[in-house]
Amino acid sequence: MGDGARAHTPTGVFCERRWYKSRMSGQRERTAGLWFLSIAALLFGLMGCCGGALGSWGLVNAQQQQARMQQMQGSGMNTDFIEAMQPDAMVTGIQYAALGVNGIVAILLFVVAIFIFTWNPNTTKIGSILLGVVAVLTVIITAIELYGSWVQMEKLSEVMGGMEGPGSMAAADGIASFGFGMTLCITGGWQGAKMLIAMWGLFYLRKPQIAELFGGGGNIGPRGDY
Repeated sequence: MGDGARAHTPTGVFCERRWYKSRMSGQRERTAGLWFLSIAALLFGLMGCCGGALGSWGLVNAQQQQARMQQMQGSGMNTDFIEAMQPDAMVTGIQYAALGVNGIVAILLFVVAIFIFTWNPNTTKIGSILLGVVAVLTVIITAIELYGSWVQMEKLSEVMGGMEGPGSMAAADGIASFGFGMTLCITGGWQGAKMLIAMWGLFYLRKPQIAELFGGGGNIGPRGDY
């Protein structure tokens, strides 16, 4: 094919030409997108497992601290403030639910990474479904986590705002807003990045060129013909 004919080749087909060539020669080469998706899934899965372990340890430690603070209520400290610092049953339940769902998400991401690394023929179908589940669960658990943080900050703000002293209410609102803002940035940013990568990977795996690499046909779903 000459340079002139090559110039009129559609961009997507021309960029995938070497992948089809490798396929015909019996050697499959992972695309840059597959490398990115598999490594990102592996890292997010690993961080999810580490975060789950640290979160479990943190909840156990928080319960121990809660028992110590209850013993301090008779030592002259502000009992309302001590109670506000202790998460109620609903917040604790949200934290345990978040750990469980994040653990499931980490396992699903590990499965997707293994599928890609092992050239599993179910990658384009099952892998894309798993990434869709990851995206949905991530959105749900992020909303639940942020709601739990907001409830805890509101509880703390009410107690601090009721203390004596000028500007106590404004200071309490400022502290609560800052605490919730930090949670929004850290939790929302991390989970948002995970959700976006999962959504991108879902559609990327369903491209006909990628399906061809894993031994599938071009038309693999509602968006499989583009």
